[in-house]
Amino acid sequence: MPISDLPDQYAKGQNPMEVYHKSVPVSVSHSPGVSWSSRSAANANNWRKVCYGNGLFVAIAMTGAGNRVMTSTTGITWTERTSAADNTWRDVCYGNGLFVAVANTGVGNRVMTSPNGIDWTIRTSAADNEWYSVCYGNGLFVAVAVTGVGNRVMTSPNGVDWTIQSSAADNNWFSVCYGNGLFVSTSTSGVGNRVMTSPNGIDWTIRTSAADNNWYCVCYGNGLFVAVSNTGVGNRVMTSPDGVTWTIRVSAADNSWVGVCYGAGVYVAVAVTGVTNRVMTSPDGVTWTIRTTVVDDNWYGVCFGYGTFVSVGILVAGTQVMTSHSKTSTIDLPVGILRKVSVFFPSGCNSLTRSCIFHTVNQLIPLDSSQLNETYIIGNDHWFEVDNMFELIRSSTSRFVIQSWNINNTNVSSDKTNYAHTLDVYFTVERVSIP
Repeated sequence: MPISDLPDQYAKGQNPMEVYHKSVPVSVSHSPGVSWSSRSAANANNWRKVCYGNGLFVAIAMTGAGNRVMTSTTGITWTERTSAADNTWRDVCYGNGLFVAVANTGVGNRVMTSPNGIDWTIRTSAADNEWYSVCYGNGLFVAVAVTGVGNRVMTSPNGVDWTIQSSAADNNWFSVCYGNGLFVSTSTSGVGNRVMTSPNGIDWTIRTSAADNNWYCVCYGNGLFVAVSNTGVGNRVMTSPDGVTWTIRVSAADNSWVGVCYGAGVYVAVAVTGVTNRVMTSPDGVTWTIRTTVVDDNWYGVCFGYGTFVSVGILVAGTQVMTSHSKTSTIDLPVGILRKVSVFFPSGCNSLTRSCIFHTVNQLIPLDSSQLNETYIIGNDHWFEVDNMFELIRSSTSRFVIQSWNINNTNVSSDKTNYAHTLDVYFTVERVSIP
């Protein structure tokens, strides 16, 4: 029940307030993307992509018998789910309360949707093109394909009803993402035209790619589009602030980079080649660092959620899932309205510190202190506060999960952010009962 639906005496803060405190120890080792752990997939299918939404990681596979979906709340323990069809599912995304997956096989059924990641329904695809990628933005699902004649885009406002759109060129469009009011798609074919953009998912314009590499995946985060490639010599990354003008960046290794995402203040790319080095990370999309992978599976998909990076792939030598996560602490709060969350960072921490708070039931994500550049400074402490963060009445005691990490992944003597410190979080709860 939202606060706005309660009688005035409940909604105007006229009840007793109580403050609950949690101290969270943080160290540089808690930075997501740096250290990776192997996890067991629900089965040995060829897992292609993974996304996070509504408190759930959802992965889709290209192989399997009626079991080409698996889910996890944490990224650690996975459960097999029944897929709506045994198509070759290439990508999955979440938007507007719906998971949507697309495939490159099937007859008129190359889309499936789910409101919860568990129960899936086949939808009629706008054409039997080989759909390789799907994303959500600005109220629209957009999918792109590697086959078709002038029709390698389809869109849907609800994930159910799909309409063909004209692609800017008949390139092999492998990936699409949305950011800063723009859809951006990248390709593995074409001459100098391996990017196309659209403000609305319908009208597409070719853009000049920084190189004619096979741009396998593109993502958006922190004001930057980042694309990665499985070809090229020392130039397997390109970036753009606007999706139009692209710049080559030096990749940390010439691995076959096929997945990239942004979270926790860092870009993470994964590869299908390399020896114990199939992850690279970057705080800015420009400077990349190799990270050690625990197993050399073919890592195709990567996403961020719940303070954790999750990658899935095809079995080679490991368990097909790996995770990298932040420091986790929990606090139990009583029945009431959560009116305020205050986070105090100790002296010496700068804007490279990040924290998020999650509700373990509703999976709300109210605080991302990447806004710390707007923080108030009180004495020697950095202080960030948000009022009325939740309109949430809890009918029983609820547990909140606090995630904290550092995004500067090397020790710098002048920056105490990279050393052990304590994050202090205060929850102000208004004690009320539901009328």
